[in-house]
Amino acid sequence: MEERIHNKGMGSVVKDIIAIPSGEIEFVLFKKKFPVYIFIIKTTQGNILFDSGFSSTIFSDSYNPEQYLGSAHKFANINLSDDQKAIHMLKRHNIETGNIGTVVLSHLHFDHAGGILDFQEFNKEKIFVHELEYEEIYSTYTMFGDYGKSILSFVKNVRKINGDRYDLFGNGEVTLLHTPGHTKGHISLLYKSCKTGDNYLFLGDVSYTVEDFLNNNYSGSVYRKTARDTFDKIRKIIIDEQVKYVLTSHSLGTCEV
Repeated sequence: MEERIHNKGMGSVVKDIIAIPSGEIEFVLFKKKFPVYIFIIKTTQGNILFDSGFSSTIFSDSYNPEQYLGSAHKFANINLSDDQKAIHMLKRHNIETGNIGTVVLSHLHFDHAGGILDFQEFNKEKIFVHELEYEEIYSTYTMFGDYGKSILSFVKNVRKINGDRYDLFGNGEVTLLHTPGHTKGHISLLYKSCKTGDNYLFLGDVSYTVEDFLNNNYSGSVYRKTARDTFDKIRKIIIDEQVKYVLTSHSLGTCEV
C-alpha cells in the first residue's frame, strides 16, 4: 500500500469537503502547537459538520481558563481570534447553521465539541455522539470546570449511537466508526463520495496529524492498548473499504493511501 502526504489544500483536492480552521491548541507537555480544523462534508443527504471547534465562551470578558477548563487548563492553551469562532467561519464559507443537516462529534474534548454550545437552537436529534463518550463525560465532567458541566447538559438529549459501525443515512454514504483509545467513545467518519467516487476517512484524534498517521503514531490517549488496537483496525478499514484519503483534525491536507 503506497502512502504519501498530499500537500494541496482541501479546496483544491475535494470539491464536496471544506476544511475550516478554528484556532490553535498548544499541548503544554509536548511543547507543540496544533491547528484545529472542523469539516463540512456535502453529502447527497445534506451538509454534515464533523466536529465544532472551540466555544465562543472563551471570548467573554469573564473568561477564566481554570474555571472554564478545570484541570485541562494545566496541559492545554487555546489560541483563537474572534473571527475564528465556528459560526463566523461557517458564514465566511456561505454556510449558515440552518444549512447544516447533521453534526457528528468525534469526541467531547473542548477543541472538538466546544463550538456545539453555540448551536443551542439546533435540532439535537441531528447531533450524533457515541454513547460511551457520553458515559465517559458523565463520569469525568467535574474535572473539566464549567465546560464539563455545559457539555454534559447539552449532550444529554443528542442522538447516542452504539456499536462499532453506524450507517448514518442508511445508504452506505456515511458510516460512523467507533475508534476508541484517545477517549472511550471516540468516533471516526467514513465518507463515500458520490461526486468523486473516492472514499475518505476522517480520523478525528486517532492521530493528531497526517505525518503521525504515516509514522504509526497514535494521539495522546487515555486508553493506550485500546488506541493501538484501534490503529490496527483503521489500517484494515482502509484496505477493506478502499479508502483513498485520510484526514486528521490537527493538520491541513490529506494522506493519500
